[in-house]
Amino acid sequence: MGKKSLIIIGLFIPALAVADIYKCIVNGKTVFSGSPCAQDAEKIELKVNKPSTEDRALMEQQVDKWGKGIARQKLIQKRDAVLREIRRNQFRLDSLNDEMEAELKALRYEKRFANNNLAGATWEQSISEEMNSITRKYQIKLDGLHRDMDRLQRQADRLAEKIRKFEEL
Repeated sequence: MGKKSLIIIGLFIPALAVADIYKCIVNGKTVFSGSPCAQDAEKIELKVNKPSTEDRALMEQQVDKWGKGIARQKLIQKRDAVLREIRRNQFRLDSLNDEMEAELKALRYEKRFANNNLAGATWEQSISEEMNSITRKYQIKLDGLHRDMDRLQRQADRLAEKIRKFEEL
């Protein structure tokens, strides 16, 4: 059973739950009870107003409107969560770039002190290889984050499109 049906049924339950009510005079006081409280108990007839077909249709429209509003709100929350994740990934990208640059800068500084001889050339080549290794290591991490951000952006775009469709209704 859908949420809409449950809400509509909930609107009519009070009308279904009406029981008999009796009015009695006990010790000079008026008492109301669900069962006869004295021999002279007077049964009270309650008038229950049932909604008209038009009122029911209006209630159904309102429930439908609320349901769509709730669904739209959930989409907005999902989109916002995706956008937050994109911002976190952008921060990670910036941090990784900064870390890579710091490591490479330190190695470039060391490379300046390589002597102009065979030992210095070997050391310089070793530093160059280390720089290439660091660049590859960070590039793998950066590429993964870029792919993740692209996926998240596509997801955010799809959610934004769904939200726009709700607004058109």
